[in-house]
Amino acid sequence: MVVGDIANGCQVAIIGGGPGGYVAAIRAAQLGKDVILIEKEANGLGGICLHHGCIPSKALIYAIDQYHSAQKDFPQFGLTFEKINFDLKKLQAWKEDSINKLTNGIAMLMKKYGINVIQGEAFFENSKRLHVNTPHGPTYVEYEKVIIATGSSTQTLPGFEVDNKQIITSTEALKLDYIPKSMIVLGAGYIALELGLMYAKLGTKVTFLARSVLASHLDRDLVKPVYDRCKELGVDIYEYATPERMVKDQDKVTIFINSKEKGSFAVDAELVMLSIGRKPNTQNIGLEKTKVQLDEKGFVKVDEKRRTTDPFIYAIGDITPGPMLAHKAFLEGKIAAECIAGLPSAYNPASVPAVIFSDPEIAEVGLTERAAQEQGIKIKVGRFPFSALGRAVSVGKSEGFVKIIADESQLILGIQIVGPHAGDMISAASLGIEMGFTLEDLALTIHPHPTFPEALMEAAEATLGRAIHVWQKK
Repeated sequence: MVVGDIANGCQVAIIGGGPGGYVAAIRAAQLGKDVILIEKEANGLGGICLHHGCIPSKALIYAIDQYHSAQKDFPQFGLTFEKINFDLKKLQAWKEDSINKLTNGIAMLMKKYGINVIQGEAFFENSKRLHVNTPHGPTYVEYEKVIIATGSSTQTLPGFEVDNKQIITSTEALKLDYIPKSMIVLGAGYIALELGLMYAKLGTKVTFLARSVLASHLDRDLVKPVYDRCKELGVDIYEYATPERMVKDQDKVTIFINSKEKGSFAVDAELVMLSIGRKPNTQNIGLEKTKVQLDEKGFVKVDEKRRTTDPFIYAIGDITPGPMLAHKAFLEGKIAAECIAGLPSAYNPASVPAVIFSDPEIAEVGLTERAAQEQGIKIKVGRFPFSALGRAVSVGKSEGFVKIIADESQLILGIQIVGPHAGDMISAASLGIEMGFTLEDLALTIHPHPTFPEALMEAAEATLGRAIHVWQKK
C-alpha cells in the first residue's frame, strides 16, 4: 500500500467490509475485476453483523437457551442434574473464538481472490476519488466504479446518552462478563427482544419500555407466545410508554416514564440498554461532493441495479431503503458487482425474509395478515399449531404455529412462523413465495415425517379447509 499523495488505482473500490461489502468484493473479483476494499476497523471484515450483531448474539442466545432448557425442559425427559454451572467469561471466550474463525475465513478469501484490503476511513473527494485515513497516514484511491457499503449505527436518544457503563447499547450487552441483577431495555424491536429475553433467562430482572408495542410490525397473534414467555420469565413490559428523563446513581439508573396506560411512574435498574433502532451511515463521508442523492430519511437513492444518482457510484446494504438485514446486503452486493461487470442483474426479490431469535422464535416472509388487509386484498388465512405436529410434541417444543396468507386465486402472499426452528423453516417459505407457489403446490409437496417443516404443508392444507391433523368446521 502506498501512503501519501500517490493514489491506489482499481476498477472497483468498495467502502465497508460488512456483509454487503465483502460479498461485493468477492463477486467483483470472481468476475475479473481489480478490487480494493476499504474497511475502517482493524480485523473488521464481516462488519457489525459478524463482530457486534448477528453472529455473537446468536452464539450467546444458543448457549444460554441450552442452559435454560437444562433447568426447565430436560426434567420432562427424565434428565436431571444436581448442579449446572454457568461461566459467562468462558462463554464470551467461546463466542470470540467463533467470530475469529469466521473473520479469518473472510480474510483468507480476500487473499485468495487478490483483493487489496486497506484499513482506514474513506471520504469522497469527488465522484472518482477517495481520501482514506489509515493508521499509517492518508492515502488515496481512484476507481472506475465504487460501491458504498458503510452500514448503519445505533440510534441515539437525547437525554439518555450512552456511557458504556450504566447506559449501554447491544454492542456492550454482548460483551458483558457478568450477569446484571436488573436491566431496562429501551426499545421493542428484534434486537431488544432477543437480548432482553436472553438476559432474563440468566436471572436478570428485565423491563421492556416500548413506545408502541413489542414487534409492532407483526400481527399480534404471532407475538402472543413471546408475551407468554416474558410472563414466565418475570419480565415486565410497559407499552405506549415514553421515557422522559433519567437519574443515575452509583448503583442504579432511574427512568421517569409517561405511559398511556399507567400515567407517570418510574422504574430503576442496574443497567439500561438502548435499542431503539438503527440509522444509515451516510453522513460525514463526503457524499455532498458527489451527485449521490439521499431520501428524506437519509438513505441513498438507488435503482434496481443498486446504482445511485451518480453514474460512478453504487450503494448497498443498510444505507439503502428496505430492511436492515445482512441477507439483503448479501444479495445487493452480488447484484452491484454483477451490474458493474456488465451482467443483466437486478435487485427485485418477491420478499425479504426476517427472523427474530426471541423465545419462541418468530420468522416471516411476504405480507402479514394486517398488511394484506390494509392493501384491500381479499385473503384466506390458515394456521397449523405445533401442538398437533408429531415432531414438536415428541421433543417437548409444541408451542407456536405456522400461519399462511393467500389470495383468492390461492397464491401464497405471506407465511409467518412462531415456534421452534422458525428461523430454519422460513427459507422454504421464502423459496415458495419467490417461485410463486400456490396453496396446492405446498399442500401437494411431500414433507418427511416427523419433521418441523411438515407444519408448512399442514398449514397449506388448513388454509384450503382440508386439514387432516386439526379439526376444522365445515
